Amino acid sequence: EETEYGYPITCGDSRAVLLFKKFVCPGINVRCVKFNDQLISPKQFVHLAGKATLKDWKRAIRLGGVMLRKMMDSGQIDFYQHNTVCSNTCRSTKFDVLFGNSRVP
Repeated sequence: EETEYGYPITCGDSRAVLLFKKFVCPGINVRCVKFNDQLISPKQFVHLAGKATLKDWKRAIRLGGVMLRKMMDSGQIDFYQHNTVCSNTCRSTKFDVLFGNSRVP
């Protein structure tokens, strides 16, 4: 059986595991979070953790105490095989500002 690589993540007081090979772009509704032996999406995890009022799920979920958004913006973590599988709906506003709203192929 293939090894599942996972990152321990938190949202508020809730703890879960982000399964890296299932973490594909754009992420929000992809079932890639193992929470209480269930596979759920980041959006569901944020909702179950009581943080649904936060607009950005990448800011609500933390990896090692650091916002997922910050880690993705700095390139420390990215969606699985993101260079080949991209929905073009994943880019942060910061990225768009850096490149003048043009998509980089």
